[in-house]
Amino acid sequence: MKTNVLFHLLIDPDYRGMGIGAKLLEILKPDIVRSKSDQMTGDPAAFYEKNGYVTASKTFVGKKRNIQFMARKNK
Repeated sequence: MKTNVLFHLLIDPDYRGMGIGAKLLEILKPDIVRSKSDQMTGDPAAFYEKNGYVTASKTFVGKKRNIQFMARKNK
């Protein structure tokens, strides 16, 4: 079975809040998203949670221990 993983979903700050990111998630339907918690624009985890993802592991990974993986609910 193939697993779709989304590594980066970047929306220009001028276009955030317009539903573009949510629509892209709807189209792409990733099973797993990589959420990096030290983004200059904030922690994207709340956005992914709002769009149906939950934390897949309590362990943060990466050199700075700032990356977590989130899985789509109801998979």
